[in-house]
Parts: sequence; structure tokens; C-alpha cells
Amino acid sequence: MATMTIKRSGYISIPRKEYEEFSDWKIITGGIKTFKPTKADLRVFEQAQKDMQSGNYILWSDLKNELDNIRTKKRRKTN
Repeated sequence: MATMTIKRSGYISIPRKEYEEFSDWKIITGGIKTFKPTKADLRVFEQAQKDMQSGNYILWSDLKNELDNIRTKKRRKTN
């Protein structure tokens, strides 16, 4: 198996076929944990999709700005 190490970043490069075999082995043996949503999770995901499609959401940048405004508002001295 041919490998290549990139010294600065600590990455190792291996051929795709061998990586896929390793990945399959890890899944079969349980070495890689996969996310299995519960029924409650699935309901939440479905509701989130409906909200997105109907336009009922807020942009991440707007949310960060609102939270920052709330935080700085609390820090300001009031007389």
C-alpha cells in the first residue's frame, strides 16, 4: 500500500480503494458511529423542512446580530 505523509499538517494520503475497504470494515465492526434519528428527531426535521419551504426562518447572520445586540445591551450602563 502506497502512502504519502504531509509533514506540516499531519495528514496521510492513501489510495481510494483501500480507504473504502477500511471505511466499510469500520462500519461493519462498529468503529464508526452513525446517526440514527429517533421518531421525535424525524418529526423535528420534517417541521424544519416545512418552515424552510414556507419562508419561516431567520438568516444566521441576522441571528448573530440580534444575539450580539442583546448581549451588548446588557453590558451598557444605564442611569
